[in-house]
Amino acid sequence: MKIGVVADSHDNCPAIEEGVRYLQGRGVERLLHAGDIVSPFAAKRLAAFAGPVTAVFGNNDGERHGLAHVLRDIAPPPRALDIDGRRIVLTHERERVTDEMLVGADLLVFGHDHEARVFEPEAGLHVELNPGELGGWLSGKKTLAVVELDTMEIEIVEI
Repeated sequence: MKIGVVADSHDNCPAIEEGVRYLQGRGVERLLHAGDIVSPFAAKRLAAFAGPVTAVFGNNDGERHGLAHVLRDIAPPPRALDIDGRRIVLTHERERVTDEMLVGADLLVFGHDHEARVFEPEAGLHVELNPGELGGWLSGKKTLAVVELDTMEIEIVEI
């Protein structure tokens, strides 16, 4: 199963729409957002994704009630998810995740610092992924990630 991973879209509606189109074109079946959507009007663009959208609130998501009205599967971080046989911890700020939360995890997804990167530790430990900023406001680069859960192959893509 392929999942798409985004974070820090910060109300950039054209970037969100472009990211959703790109991920659907790649055959992605589920979308994870690691926080800082910001407003319900931006969340509507995420909700246009053809499959399930799972998200966490970020530090800039002030209108949480409105976001939850648009995205039914959004909650405070961190969240532990079981998707297609993989345990995924989804959060906004990496430092809020304890070692205990990572026991048995295959993948930790976070955002917040807008820096796209993958950390692949030694065998038997979890992979850490920050897809960067979909909004592109800080770096000028709009990035997202595609994760193949079967192989744990991760690709960070600039759109």
